[in-house]
Amino acid sequence: MRLRRAGALAALALLVAVGAGAASGATPQGGGTSGSPQIAETAGSRFPYKAYILSLPRNAVLAGGEVTVLENGQPVNNLQVDLPGKTGSASLGVVLLIDGSLTMRGNPIAQAMAAARAFAARRGQHEQISVIIFNSKLRALLPLTSDGTLIGKALARKPQLVYGTHVFNAIVAATKLLQRSAISVGSIVLLTDGQNVGSTVTERAALALAKAGRVRIFTVGLRSPAFFPTRLSRMASTTGGTFAVASKASDLKAIFDALGKTISSQYLIQYRSLSGPAQRVYITVKVAGFPGAAVASYLTPGIPASIVIHQTLWDRILASPYTAVAVALLVAALIGFAVFLFARRRDRRLEQRIAQFTSSTEAAALARRHHVEEEIEEKEAKSLAERGWHKRLLDDIEIGRVEMSPARIMSLTALASVALGIVAWVVIGNPLGLLGGLVVPFVVRWLIGFRARRLRAEFAEQLPDNLDVVSAALRAGHSLVGGLTVTVEAAGEPSKREFSRALADEQLGVPLDEALRLVAKRMDNRDLIQVSLVARLQREAGTNAAEVLEQVATNVRHQMELRRLIKTLTAQGRMARWIVSALPLFLFGALYSLNKAYLAPLWNTNIGIVGICGAAVMVFAGSFAIKKIVEIEV
Repeated sequence: MRLRRAGALAALALLVAVGAGAASGATPQGGGTSGSPQIAETAGSRFPYKAYILSLPRNAVLAGGEVTVLENGQPVNNLQVDLPGKTGSASLGVVLLIDGSLTMRGNPIAQAMAAARAFAARRGQHEQISVIIFNSKLRALLPLTSDGTLIGKALARKPQLVYGTHVFNAIVAATKLLQRSAISVGSIVLLTDGQNVGSTVTERAALALAKAGRVRIFTVGLRSPAFFPTRLSRMASTTGGTFAVASKASDLKAIFDALGKTISSQYLIQYRSLSGPAQRVYITVKVAGFPGAAVASYLTPGIPASIVIHQTLWDRILASPYTAVAVALLVAALIGFAVFLFARRRDRRLEQRIAQFTSSTEAAALARRHHVEEEIEEKEAKSLAERGWHKRLLDDIEIGRVEMSPARIMSLTALASVALGIVAWVVIGNPLGLLGGLVVPFVVRWLIGFRARRLRAEFAEQLPDNLDVVSAALRAGHSLVGGLTVTVEAAGEPSKREFSRALADEQLGVPLDEALRLVAKRMDNRDLIQVSLVARLQREAGTNAAEVLEQVATNVRHQMELRRLIKTLTAQGRMARWIVSALPLFLFGALYSLNKAYLAPLWNTNIGIVGICGAAVMVFAGSFAIKKIVEIEV
């Protein structure tokens, strides 16, 4: 009998101790912190910038060096540890959900509002608080604010109590309020004395929304006949909050005071993660002076397989290869124009005419400046002429009457080569396209040579008629120099210019035969060499030049007829040369426009590059071979 009494007394004492401990709120249940630090991710955490709330088992003032954060065993980068809600740190917001059902009538609601005031007294300077009364409806007594005056007014009066306990609706409303307010560290403190009654949202949906928003729920249960602690404990543990039980309404103030102190004194950990994509990361947080460590994990986002980028019209214009080509051409044109303005020879005719009406000093200054510019141009031409192929280029430029100096032609050719190379690079998407700019010098040289060849051909066509005029002048009693003078007066270009040059050389003391030989060399005309021989014979032996020139004119006409016949017979071969040479380029351009990827191995692989070079060499070699076959000298 005594043993039974002793056992009953021991059980009663144990229940009293448990009840006192629960009432004090010193040891929260269901998700409360243990002797080790705890961490929970905040709403402002976005990879690679991570943010966690650090909860300590007891209040402590920490410095940054006392907290160590490791990701997969490696220290994190740019670690910051401070109190949330502090100026310059993440925003801290708390929503107080207070049960306003009829079961809270009298002392419970009065104690609940007093507990809310005690909670607000513990808030930080920049911590925001909102108060929502829930029953069958939701009523916001206070929006999120850090204004102490507004908080005091909202918590000074008792709310109106109505039937119903929409717990889950209240959690959803509080979570959305925190999300709309862009709160980085959000918490909900829920006080109720009964079960959920009448909510249109399920518990699973409400907790899923809170977890997605990284909102912690701290639940406080007030014992009553309808009290259901299991659900409150589950909500706290699921979201990383704590659960406390108040045996009577007067215990609420102490519990809320402790909660306010805990929430406002938790630390915010922020850092930048250096982890790679699609990687499981394990976080370990150690605090000096506290046993154990807080652990958590997360999965870094992976690289999406396909990214759809919606470009604006302006973005498409900037990304277009045609824009790059246009810009390259514009830059080349501007540079070429600048070089042209810098290198061109100024027209001095206006200054010379003005000089006639100005003082002699100004006229002399203009003459000296003009003379200096001419000397500079002559030096430049002489330096170019000293190089072998430049001499031939200078002759072709002069014979072809190109209205541009050699230095300017070379400068513009270099700029055009760079521009064409850039365009080819942009079009084919490979640096080998720069080699396309090498085409420009060959094209320019061909155009200058074509112009010179055309004028030489015109000179050859005019030569028989000019020789007839010289022969007729000789029969009329003129000398050979006089006959050439008569021919110059009646001849057209380019014969007039070239024979005038020969007569000018003769007047300067050069023998006429040597002057005519120079003209024959410039115009690449072997028939004119016979005329120079006639001039030499007449100068040395006094031969009858009229008959010889008539025979030379007859021979020249026969040779010209033979050349025309050969040109007609070889027309098919010359056409075949151009077709064979242009066909590979045409096919390449057609295939490139139809299917660029099909030809990509030609410039993306070593074998393709070798193949292109070999094909180019064979095309040039074939064209040159056909040229030698169809060109028959007479």
